[in-house]
Amino acid sequence: MKHRFVSVGIALLATVAVARGSILHGVSYHGDTLWIAVLHDSLVNAFYSPDRGATWYYRNALAGGQVKPMWDLDFVNGTTGWLAGDVSFVFYTEDAGQSWTMQNYGGSKYITRIRMLNEQVGWAAAGDKIWFRTTDGGQTWQWYLVLEGRMTDFYGVAPISADECFMVGGIPFGVDGGQGMIFHTTDGGQTWDLLRDDSTYDYLDTWFVDGQTGWVVGGTDTGNYEPIILHTTDGGQTWQDQTPPVGHTLRAVQFVSATEGWAVGKFGTILHTTDGGQTWQLQPAPTQVTLFDLDFQDTLHGAAVGDSSVLLLTDDGGQTWQRLTVDVAEAQPWPGVPGTGPRTLWVRQGRLSLPAGTWTLYTPTGRRISLLRASGAPVSFPEGVPPGLYLLQNGHRSLRVLVLP
Repeated sequence: MKHRFVSVGIALLATVAVARGSILHGVSYHGDTLWIAVLHDSLVNAFYSPDRGATWYYRNALAGGQVKPMWDLDFVNGTTGWLAGDVSFVFYTEDAGQSWTMQNYGGSKYITRIRMLNEQVGWAAAGDKIWFRTTDGGQTWQWYLVLEGRMTDFYGVAPISADECFMVGGIPFGVDGGQGMIFHTTDGGQTWDLLRDDSTYDYLDTWFVDGQTGWVVGGTDTGNYEPIILHTTDGGQTWQDQTPPVGHTLRAVQFVSATEGWAVGKFGTILHTTDGGQTWQLQPAPTQVTLFDLDFQDTLHGAAVGDSSVLLLTDDGGQTWQRLTVDVAEAQPWPGVPGTGPRTLWVRQGRLSLPAGTWTLYTPTGRRISLLRASGAPVSFPEGVPPGLYLLQNGHRSLRVLVLP
């Protein structure tokens, strides 16, 4: 059986490789480890840095041989985490993205936010008011529609336990008027209470420090992009408006305690509070693009990501933010390998030219197929491999191979 192969996006992954203009939509920050979920980029959907952004590596999760857009990710430590996105894909890794297991496909048009309480229990918000829940580390994901008849997507989720969770929704796509909703369940999603229904604002994220105390953020998606911040101390039965006179529509919120938190959003808005949201200060941001997500690991160290490949880091609680350059590192040909070009490597008749070393071949879902041992001469590609996109890895070096029919 003869195959023709082409690998795309080949690079020695020692530098950042996010396309200019990519939307960085989710971030998870643990110690020195940074993870980013990438939306609207055809070559990459996950990036990993073990050294606070000094170096970056592809950690793509592949589905059906393709790179699918990812909206969010959540890691419980530097190596174990979940990645979620379009068509409600959920991928799981426990080896820092060297391999991924696909845990879910379908249920909604996309999963927008995923939050894990621990290695077993987690919830996810999705389009069309659909919620997801796992109690076994994602081996199974339960999902269902909350309320029929209303055009609202879930964008924020605040899990309290395996049984209790808050969800918020809206439609931030240039639609006049808001569709903001806040829902709450205490029985694992069997029933939901509608806590608030808003026709002016979209609710785009939520954070609870316990079952009683929480915040909801959002705003308008037209006009002046007005922000909204709501606060509750009684589990959502009543809400206090904490919206400050500064900033614009907010896309994400996080609190590290009952008093200190941050919110980010439109036009580089970064807000900070140290009194539970009674007052908010606008922090200086070296960008004017929309920030979609943030993650603080303590009161000092945080990260925020957004449009146009923006990644911001702070070591002083946001008094100053450093913008890291997240640009394309143009793929270079492998030295000394015949037939290579700036971005492609052609292989004919089932033979593959590789740099010397042992390469592991993975399927799009992260299953290992075989080892390829290269010594400089072309090696045989495994027979019978179906058409599609595959991953070859050798240490921190990585390339993709597209098997054509």
